Amino acid sequence: EYYKFETVLTIDLHTRDTVDILIRDGISEPLDFSWQCQLRFYWLSKEDNLFLQQCNGKFEYGLKR
Repeated sequence: EYYKFETVLTIDLHTRDTVDILIRDGISEPLDFSWQCQLRFYWLSKEDNLFLQQCNGKFEYGLKR
């Protein structure tokens, strides 16, 4: 249980820091490089699948159902 908590806490702190940087730098457009270089997750309901996107790369998550 401790390792799960530690993992969630680490992810939350990283997310907080990333959002702080984006706000500080005035990043407000989806095409800004600072946003594009972040690893982002998108659920595409049309394809019923999760995709990861970063810069020009787009990858299927490949989760098992």
